[in-house]
This record gives sequence, structure tokens and C-alpha cells, in this order.
Amino acid sequence: MSCPDILQYTDHRAFLSDWFQWKKAANPRFSHRMFARLAGQRSPSLLLSVIKGQRNLTDTTAAAFSRAMKLDAGEQAHLFALIHLERSPALGDGAVTVAVPADRFDDLQRAMRAFQDTLRELCGSVAGGEQRYQVSLTCLPLAISD
Repeated sequence: MSCPDILQYTDHRAFLSDWFQWKKAANPRFSHRMFARLAGQRSPSLLLSVIKGQRNLTDTTAAAFSRAMKLDAGEQAHLFALIHLERSPALGDGAVTVAVPADRFDDLQRAMRAFQDTLRELCGSVAGGEQRYQVSLTCLPLAISD
């Protein structure tokens, strides 16, 4: 089992869960208590509470988690972006609602598909670090429904 790549995730909770499972597989003695100690946190259940959606990460706690997980600058930026994306009222559920006249719906679908194809192309051509982070948010799946 290899270390999960945060840049492949669109949900920080899924990443944290996978990262902890990876760390536990690599070192069976690794625990939530040990992670809390590495992150400078008092609560040994904080990571599990975040993973389960019972608690949210503040920027300070996210920075502490990043240090404990030894994320580089680009990976940490992606973690922050995922956290802030979840907090966004317009994008938190991955959906943006817009009103489109019925006679223009087909045009919107074509434009959105072309836009998504362009973003996929960009994501495939950008390599590493902060540049990849800047594009990664725009590469989240776009859905169109009527």
C-alpha cells in the first residue's frame, strides 16, 4: 500500500481516512493518540471526529495536521483548498445552481462539456506543486442536470 496522493482527492475527509489507514498499515502501533501528539493536539479523537464529519478543521489545526503528515507546500495548499471548498456555501456540495432559459439549456450543456474537457486537458499538462493546486480546484467534476 502506497501513501495516498492528496492531489488525487476532492474530499479532505476521505484523504485523511486513507492516509491514516496507510500509516496504520505501515506501522500497526500508529494510533489516533500518536497522530494527535505529532500534530500538537490534546484530543486523541480529533482526527477520527474530523474523518467522521463530527468536527471541522480550522486553518490552524489543518496546518498542524499537515506538519504531522509531512505534506509539502503544494499538498498543504490542496488540503486547505479542499477544506475551504467544503465550507463554501455555493460549492460545498459540489453543485452550483444557475437559472437558464429552457431554450438555452442545450447550449449551456455543450459549453460546460467543452469547458470540462479543457480543464481535464490543463490538469493533465500541469505538473506538481502549487501550479497543480491552482488547477486542481477547477478540475472537480461538473454536473449538469435539468
